[in-house]
Amino acid sequence: MKQIGLAITQYAQDYDETFPLRNYTQWSAEPWTWTVQPYVKSLAVFYCPDDSSAGEITGPGNAWEGVGISYASNSLMTMWPPKFVGIMGYGPDPGLLLTGSSTMADLNKPAEDIMVTETHCDDVLKAGNPDGNTSRWGTCSGIEDWPTWSCWTNSGPVLQRPPMQSRGGSEDKFGDQVINGTVSHKHSEKRSNFLFADGHVKSMKPYQTWTSTVNMWDVHH
Repeated sequence: MKQIGLAITQYAQDYDETFPLRNYTQWSAEPWTWTVQPYVKSLAVFYCPDDSSAGEITGPGNAWEGVGISYASNSLMTMWPPKFVGIMGYGPDPGLLLTGSSTMADLNKPAEDIMVTETHCDDVLKAGNPDGNTSRWGTCSGIEDWPTWSCWTNSGPVLQRPPMQSRGGSEDKFGDQVINGTVSHKHSEKRSNFLFADGHVKSMKPYQTWTSTVNMWDVHH
């Protein structure tokens, strides 16, 4: 994840300190992983060893969609009033009315602003999306604004994460109503790894990233 962070930072430095877009259309074509891949020169850096489907061509008969990746950008937007408050934003879309990404100057607390976290391909598949989190379309390449896996299929439906009672009990106390419900947490003690905007990586329980007093997803916090 540190390598990913370095690649994103190098990209931003090359583009007027602006972070890459989460994807270049609302329908997830060519996500940020493709944008920063030339800076890492490998897709393998986007595979977590604990993601059993990472690196697989996940869409049955859809090899053009790419291989499974394990990470998602912080692309949080509020629903009403609509406002982009994350780091990697969206390409032009007349229905979305929210375009562009954050800049380095927008970050209030870079050491506390989440840039990338884990959304494993095998979890996406379990949630019911047959395409998984693929590197071409990036169906789950960004965490947005609702307690889902952010999985847009070509026809547009959003797939909900399974009910909390089926997800490990008390450690999942971030619940079904906040953004961190889309984070994979397979590491010891139900932790996930988070890449922050200053480049450091930290292991945390997802519910610690959004509480009544802390919101590490909103760059204006």
